[in-house]
Amino acid sequence: MYQRVVRFFLVCVFLSISAMLMVACGSSEDASVEFDTKLAGAIETLMQDHIVYSQDPGMTLTVRLANGAMQDFATGVADVAAQKDMTAETAFRVGSNTKPIVAVTVLQLVEEGLIGLDDPLTEYLPEYSEWSNISVRQLLNMRSGLKDFLAVLGFMLDAMGHPETPLTPAEVVEAVRSEPMDFEPGTSGKYTNTSYLLLGMIIEQVTGNTAGDEINARVIQPLGLNNTYLDIGSTQNAALAHGYIDMSVAGPILGLPAGTDMFIPDVIEVEGLIDGTNLLHPTVTWTSGSLVSTAHDMAVFSHALFSGQLLGHDMLEEMKHTQEASLFNGPVQYGLGLQARPTAHGSSIGHGGLNFGYQAATYFFPEHDVVISHLHNFLVDMYDPFQDELMGIILNGPPASYTVYTPPEDLFKDFDTDQYINVKFKGLVNDAAVKPAKTGTMTMRLATEDGSIPYGGLLPSAVLEDGRVTITSVGLTDTKDFHIRLTFISLGPNAANNLDDTGRKAVTMANIDDAFVMVADAQLDEDQNPVRMCYMAITDSTRTGDLVMVESAKPEAGSTMRMFASLPVTEDPDTVAATLSFMGFPACACMGDDGEYHECE
Repeated sequence: MYQRVVRFFLVCVFLSISAMLMVACGSSEDASVEFDTKLAGAIETLMQDHIVYSQDPGMTLTVRLANGAMQDFATGVADVAAQKDMTAETAFRVGSNTKPIVAVTVLQLVEEGLIGLDDPLTEYLPEYSEWSNISVRQLLNMRSGLKDFLAVLGFMLDAMGHPETPLTPAEVVEAVRSEPMDFEPGTSGKYTNTSYLLLGMIIEQVTGNTAGDEINARVIQPLGLNNTYLDIGSTQNAALAHGYIDMSVAGPILGLPAGTDMFIPDVIEVEGLIDGTNLLHPTVTWTSGSLVSTAHDMAVFSHALFSGQLLGHDMLEEMKHTQEASLFNGPVQYGLGLQARPTAHGSSIGHGGLNFGYQAATYFFPEHDVVISHLHNFLVDMYDPFQDELMGIILNGPPASYTVYTPPEDLFKDFDTDQYINVKFKGLVNDAAVKPAKTGTMTMRLATEDGSIPYGGLLPSAVLEDGRVTITSVGLTDTKDFHIRLTFISLGPNAANNLDDTGRKAVTMANIDDAFVMVADAQLDEDQNPVRMCYMAITDSTRTGDLVMVESAKPEAGSTMRMFASLPVTEDPDTVAATLSFMGFPACACMGDDGEYHECE
């Protein structure tokens, strides 16, 4: 259990999920190239819309277009407790967005003949003789086979228990020396932060300067990245956003149980979210993930890199050459400090970054000569739908009309005699015959006796089948016998009928089939497929809820659906069992050899 706890927090940390105030600040590399005002307005609206439906307290964004026009945007709040507005100058912990900058520093040293790309790391760090078969290139492209220090239980528990204590990179790397290799160097690929600590040590060895000083001299200062620095814990940055973690969506990524926050010392909670701003001393991640920056600075760096301002042509091509590596148990194409990702609008290359309560994405779209960098003060944010919609607006122009819809102030209910699930969802309506389903953006909070708490919402997707739209999302189970919690919100064929002029209708016993909730805890097999599901909660038909369908037309496959709801649910086992029996559902369903669910034996 402890190992799973540590692995979540420490993989998530450094890889690399109305009242909102929108601020837009213009900035251009060429002042004569102005950013189109209609496009800027549409992007502002998109960001506001994202904040409504996501759990992000706030976000910043910088866009650089092919014509050189560049603009910064910000929306939401940087500090939930203080309700401090986000601005374009707000700084973030950008996690693994650190890695491309470290890689550029190393590759410049290769160009200067101070480092050999295919030299063994022991050429520069002879004290690690057991790793003499690992090359500098393999450190850069995640093919070293070294254990990630984030998964070394004893070391990380100690580091988490002393977040005020700085560590040297040698002290962190020492924790890995007795660990077995994940594979023989060069035979496979797996994301590991340990490699990038060793690269930082190599930078210092060959230059005689600190890695931070070399990064400053080679990247930060030449590009004028005035809000960027490698954090070693000595800077008090008033512009740093607070970062927040929702365990109900973050936990399922690595199968963590409920109550994980009890292992975090001096945990601070705000509205049910963990404030992760200072949960670990930044020296622990150092050149693998301790960079602090802004969306503007990261976009400037990305453009400079891919336009050939930082590396020669041949070295840049080396950097962009990718091979498959494992990240979060899934494949990623990884180069020398760069990730290549397919998107709905062509290929992109850059890097993502996770930190305690933060998420970063900085990507260049070579087919369109567009750079985007968006930073979020929430973990885990599923930002692909936002990014795809953003690129669609950039490439195809602003939509004819775009309105930000917010839920009615009286819609979301508080606890009365039982619980309510308060829901915000925006996403594509998928055809059930087309798989995999594209995800949307969703926030769910459970109204309890103790207040409103996060309630899942990871990987939400809406699927249309036989006239019924079912929204499915993943959350953290609170029972040790299961791996994840699945929430199903079913909208019947009449859900969009008989709405009032605000798109709202009451959900009562008479029309409960229009909006129905079922919550199941699931066991997963080795391929992460649910093989056993037991229903834990269900719609309470004795109480009234509310549903708002923003688009009044009946949802169709391929359309975007926006909905808000406050739906009564009960966890009373007798009520759950009786309702399931009436519906013809078993209390627990198991996957059979025929690929269908049947009542468990």
